[in-house]
Amino acid sequence: MDSNLGKSMNGSSPHGRVRGVILSPQGWQQFQSAKQQAESEETWGKHFTQEYLSDRTGLSLKYPLLG
Repeated sequence: MDSNLGKSMNGSSPHGRVRGVILSPQGWQQFQSAKQQAESEETWGKHFTQEYLSDRTGLSLKYPLLG
């Protein structure tokens, strides 16, 4: 997962605003698969926290992941 999604060099949105992200069903499945693989490899199967995923992806916790 790219930690620089939608971020500029100073860590904020390139246009000074925060945008949401909506994944297609296929994109959601790909995200879940990548998350499960990373959890398996990096934490021996322990789940990532919402805070960790937010830091890693650059997505806000204001709009939590559903699923």
